[in-house]
Amino acid sequence: MAESSNTNAMVSGLKINEISSGDDEEVQMPSATLGLAASTSVAGPGCDPSSLLTFDPESIEPAAPKASEEPSFDLVHGPLQRLKALLSSSVEILVENPEAVKGILDEIQPHLPMTLQELESLEEKVRMTKQLIQEKETFIARSREEAQGLTADLKSDLAALKRQLVQSKTEARG
Repeated sequence: MAESSNTNAMVSGLKINEISSGDDEEVQMPSATLGLAASTSVAGPGCDPSSLLTFDPESIEPAAPKASEEPSFDLVHGPLQRLKALLSSSVEILVENPEAVKGILDEIQPHLPMTLQELESLEEKVRMTKQLIQEKETFIARSREEAQGLTADLKSDLAALKRQLVQSKTEARG
């Protein structure tokens, strides 16, 4: 019989038991996912998977700058200051020149975030939703009143039926 030897080896954190018995060589590996080092021995000596994990930063195109959701302070600061001065003036000046306020607001609007630009339509949706809620609450209140009326009718009908039943029983005995 040939001489056998046990050798333990570590490959990427996995313990490999190599059992050698003469001419025959057998490698027993636990069933686990192979690590990076083990994959190089499986893939062959000419294949280096670490090259797949590297990248050249210069090969990446710079991302296009995102359009900011926030208004540019520089673009709206001047018009906002004019609007503040105009609104701080007397009511007579505002009444005489209402287009000045509207013009400044129109100048600022394109620089506002979309959420502010859509605020008017959202306010309309909120108003409509509140109206629907009010209508449903009114419908529920009417339904409750109707149910209370029907309950009272049923109770009076039940009382009348009980009286008739009692009368029928007393007449049947008598």
